[in-house]
Amino acid sequence: MGHEILEGPNPHIRYLRIYGRLVAEDMVKAENLGLKLKPIYIAMDITSMELNLPKHFLDFARESFFVHPNMKHLAVYVQSSLLNSIALTIARVTDRADKLSLHSTWESALIEVENRTKSQL
Repeated sequence: MGHEILEGPNPHIRYLRIYGRLVAEDMVKAENLGLKLKPIYIAMDITSMELNLPKHFLDFARESFFVHPNMKHLAVYVQSSLLNSIALTIARVTDRADKLSLHSTWESALIEVENRTKSQL
C-alpha cells in the first residue's frame, strides 16, 4: 500500500501517485485531496501499482474520491492494459466516464488537467 499526494501548479490541481499494493484506504481519501473544500482536477500515476486489487474493489470504487462531486476530472497515467480496463470499468460502474481520461505518458496527463482547469475555472 502506498500513495503520495502533491499540490499542482494551481490550487485546483493535485498529483496522486499510487504504488505497491492498492488497499481500500488509498481509494477514499477525499479530504486529503482537498475535495471537501473546492473543485479539484487530479493527475494520477498508477504505473507502479501492483495488479493485485483488494477484495470488494468495486464496492470501494463506488465510495472513492472518484465519485465525489468536487472531483472534476481524473487524468490517469497508465501503462498496463489490464489497469486501463479496470479504470474504464470503474468509470462505467460509477457513471462518471466523462470525468476520466487515460494517458500513456505522465506529461499528457499533466497537460490534460492543466488545460481543463484553464477552460473550466
